[in-house]
Amino acid sequence: MTSTRRSPWLATGYGLGHVLMVVPLALLVAGASLIVGLSVVGLGVLLVRPFAPALAGFAGVHRRMAASFLGRDLPEARLTRTGAGPWRQVIAWFGQRTFWQLVLWLLFAATGGLALSALAAGLPFGIIALVATAFGLWSSGEAPLFLFALGIGLAPLWWYYGDVFMRLRTHTEATILRPDPNAVLEQRVADLTASRADTVDHSAAELRRIERDLHDGAQARLVSLGMNL
Repeated sequence: MTSTRRSPWLATGYGLGHVLMVVPLALLVAGASLIVGLSVVGLGVLLVRPFAPALAGFAGVHRRMAASFLGRDLPEARLTRTGAGPWRQVIAWFGQRTFWQLVLWLLFAATGGLALSALAAGLPFGIIALVATAFGLWSSGEAPLFLFALGIGLAPLWWYYGDVFMRLRTHTEATILRPDPNAVLEQRVADLTASRADTVDHSAAELRRIERDLHDGAQARLVSLGMNL
């Protein structure tokens, strides 16, 4: 894992952002657990239809945060919509690599990813709390050397490794959410095909307009010439 070192304060900010989004993350985990539980009676599959787009949108937010922290573009792996009914759509998603990437990302974000963000975000606040508590006890006549030494000892850990925690999380997210190279190529081909079709249609319309202007203009000049004669 190679990347430009970031400020530990920046890593703390991104980690705090992840921690603040723990509520929607918990709701998605609860939704996934409900889907697994109801799949025994066949009802969980129906919940995948609203769950998958919500999961893809939330993962997209984290992908953009990872791209911003790493300072490079991260391509997006998109769920393909078939426009069919709920059952057919869900079955199609089960056959897509992107769907299982999103599931794997959710497992990581709710476990190791959240722990890494909590370390990056919580270390400076923990250090401040320990040092403040030590000074408070010292002012009351006690000698809290252990708390003060612990706070001072954690400061280098956060300063040198706070960035590492966040880089480890964002690199892992970038790896998990990386789209299939074949799918990227197919999407580029589809985009080029659509762009070519639009260009051809525009050129044909422009050619018809020129032909119509030439025809109408020549006809008007002939009529004018006949009237003059």
